[in-house]
Amino acid sequence: MLITALLILVILTLLGVSMLSGVSLQEKMAGNTRAKTRATTAADFVVNAVETLLPSMPMLVSGCTSPANAWRICAANTLSDSSAVADSTWGLNGGTSYAVSATALPSLRFPAGLIHAGGGSNVYAHTPEFFVEYQGRGATPSGYSLSVNQYGSGSAPVVDIYRTTAMATGGNDTAVSVIQSLYSYMHMR
Repeated sequence: MLITALLILVILTLLGVSMLSGVSLQEKMAGNTRAKTRATTAADFVVNAVETLLPSMPMLVSGCTSPANAWRICAANTLSDSSAVADSTWGLNGGTSYAVSATALPSLRFPAGLIHAGGGSNVYAHTPEFFVEYQGRGATPSGYSLSVNQYGSGSAPVVDIYRTTAMATGGNDTAVSVIQSLYSYMHMR
């Protein structure tokens, strides 16, 4: 009887320990999911802010060598698929790059108070960064004339296409999200 009770006690102890380790694993997974979601949300915020401000910024392609109003409009394909996700492209882990910090946004700025180098549960481990690459001219939409005479101002509509790539972290440097977006900007030439 005593041996049976001890066996049942050992079995119950093993079940309890395995349940606790399962709960701990699920807690870690939920934390990782939260950090990744926060990183994606921050990167999406930066892409939207850049696209909102893009029409008011100088549109000169600088080849990524010098900023124009703290922005760089890089030539097409400055970033490859592999370099867009490499730490060395961004300011992560001592990386040096031509990426622009989101603090360079003249308005709609990412809140600097949310950045803490050590990371944490309610802050971001790194300031989000972005690239803007000029992709070239797109086709003028149907219904718009390419004739300069149609508009009276001596210009015709053109469509310039830009690709924005943004990187953001969650509560630590290992939760990183990189998002790319194409932006078509129609204006008078």
